[in-house]
Amino acid sequence: MAQTPPLGDSPLFGLLPARLQDELVAAGHPVRLSAREWLFEAGDAGDCLYLVASGRLRVVAERDGETAVLNTLGPGAVIGELAILTGATRSASVQALRDTELLEIDGERFEEPTRVVTMAGTGQL
Repeated sequence: MAQTPPLGDSPLFGLLPARLQDELVAAGHPVRLSAREWLFEAGDAGDCLYLVASGRLRVVAERDGETAVLNTLGPGAVIGELAILTGATRSASVQALRDTELLEIDGERFEEPTRVVTMAGTGQL
């Protein structure tokens, strides 16, 4: 697998102490997608998030019966965190534009460190 970009480059993970970032990466599982393969589709359960290590993906949604490209993502991008943070299903679909490598992080593993950051930010630690 391509070297995983540092989590500190992500606004979402950059607030976490380096130790917690390392723990999340160590607990992650590599995922490989071929070009045109779907990572997930809108409406799927959101039980994990992904960090893009290499490749390129597009985020799409159905709008008025047509497919709209919402974003294109590359190395260092975090995908799927919204469903984890809100408890909702996936709000859009994500498809690889070319061969892509990602790191899958379980939602439960992600929730614990974000609680720590939230508590620290509000002075509750």
